Amino acid sequence: MKMKPNAESQSYTTIRTFQARLAGQSVWVATKPGLTNWDQVNPSTALIAETCQAEPGQRILYLGSGHGAGAAALAQRFRQCQILVLDLNAIALKMSAKTMVLNQLANVHLIDWIDCPPEE
Repeated sequence: MKMKPNAESQSYTTIRTFQARLAGQSVWVATKPGLTNWDQVNPSTALIAETCQAEPGQRILYLGSGHGAGAAALAQRFRQCQILVLDLNAIALKMSAKTMVLNQLANVHLIDWIDCPPEE
């Protein structure tokens, strides 16, 4: 689903929400201008949400979370799995965190730092 743009929704500081349907589930998305494809769910995100497979207790690493719609869909589908979310964009991580709160998902853990072993 794509949001209808208007002057208010284009404001960089305004956080918007929209509802998307991914893998047969309804997902609320928190987003804002400044993110790539901020007002829609990418086809690649929809594909991941529909085709990912996991067993209970497994961990899923979601790289490049964007606004978090894909990670939220996986967290809903696989409630007995841990979803680890990483994005190098601080705005994306903030929107992903808000998306998880909107959907009341507790099995998602955002990774907001990257550490290398001392020898590297």
